[in-house]
Amino acid sequence: MWNRSENKVNCIFIRHGCTASNREHRYLGRTDEPLDEAGIFELENALDNGVYKALEEKCSREQIILTSPMKRCKQTAEIILPPSQQNKIHTVKEFAEMDFGEWELKNYKELSTDIRFRDSYQAWIDSGGTLAFPNGESRKEFCKRSIGGFERVLTQALGLKRAMPDKEIQIVFFVHGGTIMAIMSHYCDMDYYDYQVKNGCGYSCEVAAGGDEIVFNEIQPIAL
Repeated sequence: MWNRSENKVNCIFIRHGCTASNREHRYLGRTDEPLDEAGIFELENALDNGVYKALEEKCSREQIILTSPMKRCKQTAEIILPPSQQNKIHTVKEFAEMDFGEWELKNYKELSTDIRFRDSYQAWIDSGGTLAFPNGESRKEFCKRSIGGFERVLTQALGLKRAMPDKEIQIVFFVHGGTIMAIMSHYCDMDYYDYQVKNGCGYSCEVAAGGDEIVFNEIQPIAL
């Protein structure tokens, strides 16, 4: 049966901590902006309060630690992970945030009032967010990239599980809100925007795979 233990891994998805542009509700994609001071404090406080206890080390567990190439995700991993896990951090290029093109670092007010952007912004809203950003990515392109990266990592993790059947394999993703939305909405029951999470939050779940089928089970929110 494809749902036997060797075909299952645990997955934890955590959105990076808050940045200055996040607080101003700007489209933050390819700009390599670090966490702000308050964002660092929020993560440290959440860590002290046991929000990330699912990441605690266990002798019977092998953790695979993955981040987006962006500084804000790497910083989040370094704050949350114990020192013994720091050398396990690997970057996955497919997990970079969406390319917002000409809208990079713009916010709702600027896009809806600036004559250079307001028509294309309204068209994007009318499309339900499916149109490509001007000189950027479409949601379809972004989701394809994110899901491709996830499935590549999952295949590697399942290979490790088969080689280490007595170990629990857990993949931890320190990524962007869009990356989480793309992956969760592809495999689960709700729509893309239903999986929006705040900075420092995310989901934990069990992922089972067999043949061409991937199933997410026991989905639990991680909230500050």
